[in-house]
Amino acid sequence: MSADHIIGTGIIKSRVPDVWSVISKASKSKANLLIEACDKIHFGDLFLEVRATPSHTLGCMTYVIGERPNQPQLRMAFTGDALLIYRCGRTTFQVGVHKNSTSPCIPRQGSQCRK
Repeated sequence: MSADHIIGTGIIKSRVPDVWSVISKASKSKANLLIEACDKIHFGDLFLEVRATPSHTLGCMTYVIGERPNQPQLRMAFTGDALLIYRCGRTTFQVGVHKNSTSPCIPRQGSQCRK
């Protein structure tokens, strides 16, 4: 996990004590909710489908929003540090995965949760 995320999460939780933190199990960090590929995070009538996109760090995740749990028409992907222009995120930080950063990660990962 990147230092900027750790510091930012701490500040948010100090100001909004009931907010939950969410992080990948692969990060080996602490959070209220530990997630892994193909998990779904439900909120209201929407959900986020979790996709593993290790690159910048081993715990990089992409969240793809669906319309409703019974209508999983995917709409947008939120990539965070995992996606940069022309490739996945840089791997010079901590334990990044260089081989995952040399090809497009979203198309490759797109079907990992489909059965």
